[in-house]
Amino acid sequence: MQVQEFIFNLNEEDFVKGLLKISEFWLNMFQPMDSPYEFQGFGNNLSPQEFYIQNNYNKIIQKHKIWLEKEKNRFS
Repeated sequence: MQVQEFIFNLNEEDFVKGLLKISEFWLNMFQPMDSPYEFQGFGNNLSPQEFYIQNNYNKIIQKHKIWLEKEKNRFS
């Protein structure tokens, strides 16, 4: 599974680079409707100052891991 490999191999010490890589990944995947990712400022009111912080990066990684588990259960 492409998403799983990407998320579990994402070892960014710089959370800004990590968030940019996640954004790029979903753009390249044409962001399916059920994807766990929300781009900053699209469908949310997060400012760049609120989006590009370590805490948000951690939440996004966790949200992806939860989404992956649900997807695995859905297809098993």
